[in-house]
Amino acid sequence: MSLDIQRMPTLGYFNKMICDSLGLWSSDPKDISFNVPANEEERKRALQDAFCAIKNDDGSYGTISELISVTTETSPGHKEIVRKNKTIQSHINYFSKEDFASYHELMDFKGYIKIVIEDVYKSPELSSFAYKIYESSLMYYREFIREHAAKPGKHLESYIFFVKSTLIDLIGSLAKEFSIDKNHLFHRANPKPNDWPLRTFVDSVTELCGVSLHRLHQFHDFKLNHRTYSDKEIWGEYLTSQSINTRSKQVVGRLNKNNKIKWNGFYPIIEPLLQLLPEGVSEEFFEVKAYSSFVLHNINRHIRELSSKGICSETDVSNWHYPRLDSDNCHIPVSDRLDQSINHGEFIDGEKIQASMQGYHEFVKNLRLLSYSLIGNLKTPSTLEFLYNRNSIDYPIKDILDVSDEVPLWVYEWNQAKMAVLSRDVASALYHYKNSLKSAKYSAGPLFIFLYTEICAFCKHQYKELKNNNEEHLFERFYEPLGDDASKYAILIGYAPGTLRNAKTLMPTSILPKKDALLVFKIDSKLKEMA
Repeated sequence: MSLDIQRMPTLGYFNKMICDSLGLWSSDPKDISFNVPANEEERKRALQDAFCAIKNDDGSYGTISELISVTTETSPGHKEIVRKNKTIQSHINYFSKEDFASYHELMDFKGYIKIVIEDVYKSPELSSFAYKIYESSLMYYREFIREHAAKPGKHLESYIFFVKSTLIDLIGSLAKEFSIDKNHLFHRANPKPNDWPLRTFVDSVTELCGVSLHRLHQFHDFKLNHRTYSDKEIWGEYLTSQSINTRSKQVVGRLNKNNKIKWNGFYPIIEPLLQLLPEGVSEEFFEVKAYSSFVLHNINRHIRELSSKGICSETDVSNWHYPRLDSDNCHIPVSDRLDQSINHGEFIDGEKIQASMQGYHEFVKNLRLLSYSLIGNLKTPSTLEFLYNRNSIDYPIKDILDVSDEVPLWVYEWNQAKMAVLSRDVASALYHYKNSLKSAKYSAGPLFIFLYTEICAFCKHQYKELKNNNEEHLFERFYEPLGDDASKYAILIGYAPGTLRNAKTLMPTSILPKKDALLVFKIDSKLKEMA
């Protein structure tokens, strides 16, 4: 994976780290059968073909009923394809270097990862838990990118902070959410974040079961020579004089070292402890606890890898927890929960909405207390405050220019673009907006939404100007690529809502219609200032 010290790691880079931490890859090439829906490009082509089919000789189009009649017949459905696990892994490596090209590419790829997880982890509970880690981790990282603006040179410290605090808290919260009996004594074996979570788990659970590691190693040596015995029968044997199993000892001995651990090499070593757990603890519950420690071990290895290369320095110590271990629906970030509530009218439980609002404001406040936050004490609206407040239209970037010891490149370029717009120098404005957009990705946090609406308004203004002069081709050549680049990134990270296609018409519809409408209002308001 490649890193750029001028921005936080991309979503594609983070996606690879999570997939690696989940233990999805084996060295043996293996065919996996994927039953997946049509991708966005296939649906788009089908809609274009349907419009061509209902186009009249005079250039007009048929009715919506005629469109539905065609799309019902031609809409692409699910397809069965076979890919090797190495092929999926190569796609992940590509995304880690180039990033996802769009929100739809991310959504399509998530479907493939879900099937890979189900192929690797046959237990429904474990595969469901693993996919929840994958899906939630991406959502939380997208939220962090939206809400945290990093100082120049502090992007990787910011990333490490996210991994050490939010990501690790998230996995702990998800493990608790998946727990069947949340009040059981077994929670003594739910270790706090530490350097060696797998070893801590093994030590805790053997203590809970009342056996030593030495006796566990003896168990495996006895089993090696008595294949017909059940685990329960072996534990009932007198093992005091039994020699210890070398492989079992070696596996456990590697747990408190920076070693790569394979799940199918680790879990069979501790699985016999199921017979000794207190009554009421299921195998699924035990697996989830063990697997969460396995994932944390791999994430810690990722952090050490960055540190060993001298890539990052000390990060801020977090004394706040997000998500909280006692929170409900922790698999969805608080800003996404608010988006859903506002856009889909889920205001039935006023207390939950208020709790989400308070949680979001606390989250934003704590991010800005970080020493590497660009915003700090500046009065800057959060992403949601900007979007859902019709009065928050512009941001005086002069504030950052005045108080920052080192001005980020994207702020400098943005300021140059604004001055070019005021002087009607559209070529210069286009040049500086392009440079600002490139540098603002994975860096600008909530300030990106201001830049994004401004770029959209600028492109929209130029389209109107060029259309009046019958020069639309110049828009397509110079300005449309800028607007398209900005929109794809904004939707990928979640500043702007994505779309779903209607099953009957294949027409795209916004997944967050109110947010979409307010965003258009912001852009049009900015457009009026440019007129």
